[in-house]
Parts: sequence; C-alpha cells; structure tokens
Amino acid sequence: SPCLVLDGASDVTVENVRFQNCRAYRGGGIYVKGGSKRALFVGCEFVGNEAIDQGGATFVRDSSSASFVSCEFRNNRAGTDGGVAYAYQDSTVSFSDCNIKSNSAGTDGGVAFVNLYSTASFSGCNMVSNRAVQDGGVAVVNLYSTASFSDCNISSNSAGDDGGFAYITQASHANFLRSSFSFNS
Repeated sequence: SPCLVLDGASDVTVENVRFQNCRAYRGGGIYVKGGSKRALFVGCEFVGNEAIDQGGATFVRDSSSASFVSCEFRNNRAGTDGGVAYAYQDSTVSFSDCNIKSNSAGTDGGVAFVNLYSTASFSGCNMVSNRAVQDGGVAVVNLYSTASFSDCNISSNSAGDDGGFAYITQASHANFLRSSFSFNS
C-alpha cells in the first residue's frame, strides 16, 4: 500500500518528509481520496516510488486536492499513467517551485495524467528528462480537464508517440504562460 493514505481528510500539512521506494497499485507514495481537502506538502522529497498502475508518487481522486510546494520528485514510475501524479474525477493537484526530474510512465504522462474534470497547475517548476512510453512526456490532459504551466522550465522530456511535452485531448484545456520549452521530443 502507499506510504500515506488520506481518505476524507482536511487541512493536513506534511513538511520536510522523504517518501522513498514506496510501492503500491496506485499512488506509490501518497493516495489522496474521499474528498480530502487542503493536503499540503512542503519541502518534501519523492524518490524512487512506484505505482503498478497509476500515479508513481501520488494518486488524487474523488474531488480531492493536494498541493506540493518546493518539493523534489525524481525517479518515480507508474506502470501505466502519471509518473509523478494521476489526478482523477474532479480532483486538483498543484505544484509550485518544484524540481521534477527523471520520472516515467509505462504508457502516458511522464509527470502527470489529468483525467475526468480534473485540474493540474505547475508554477515555477523545473521539469527535466521525464518520459512516457506513448504520449505526453510531461503531461496528458484528458476528458474535460485543465492544466496550466507558468514560469516553468520544461526541457529534454520525451514521449514515444505524441507530445514530447504535452498531449491535450478530448475537450480539455491548457494554459502556458512565461515558460521555456526546449529539447522536448
């Protein structure tokens, strides 16, 4: 099971904790569900976590929300989608001033898979050398979902099929502001 499960929790703050080599079916490091609100992770490290299915470091679902501030994500892996995060069913994930490097997905979204009316935001993040076997080296945004990227450095990410950086599909939206994109393939 994941290192930490939040189920219907509110106002949870986790500071300066290292989640390393955790393994679960979904959400290798953290699983946030049941309408959990205001889960905040500050200065945490997520290293080498693995999900057999989705969300290598974290899986957020059921109208839940999680925020990550000044965190580091490296070498996390999902067997299918979302090497770092999988946001599902009207959920929200946000990343501010995070370093996100060398994460991978066996199918789509080397960093994030945002699905079914969910939202992901990235602000001031460095996203380097992440990969997906199929689509979205950094992100796949699917089924009426939204993603935003502002003041980010996004470089050297890759996808085997489409969207070295991102793959936006099925009535989804994305916003890109003041970010640098280089060497994504």
